[in-house]
Amino acid sequence: MSVDWNPFVPLFVGKSITEGLIFGDDGTNWANPKQLKYDEAELKDIITQGFDFVSPVRGKSFVLGTNKYMITTTTDDFIHCKCISSEGGAVIRKTTKKACLIGIYAEAGKDKTAVTDMDYLINYLQDNM
Repeated sequence: MSVDWNPFVPLFVGKSITEGLIFGDDGTNWANPKQLKYDEAELKDIITQGFDFVSPVRGKSFVLGTNKYMITTTTDDFIHCKCISSEGGAVIRKTTKKACLIGIYAEAGKDKTAVTDMDYLINYLQDNM
């Protein structure tokens, strides 16, 4: 039985996150309720490499929706990307052991709020997956 992951996206989209996606650790798309366009190979490389070692992805760029983002900060479970094609905006990518959540937010200076919003769903998934 397959799970419909689209209903989980609203759990972290809201206060600061405007759009969200969920991918599996193999790069497969689990949820993309707004049907954001992206280059599958470009994003899959960032998602799957990040599960094992995040440093190789620092400095890479990718297109998500209508904007281009560059990876600026990485840790074991966190990647922050700055929008380089328009004013403001950023992407946060966080992982569980099996899933990768990507959240887009438009307001500069909302990094901590966006991380908190993403952590809500991360904690839920870690407790229930």
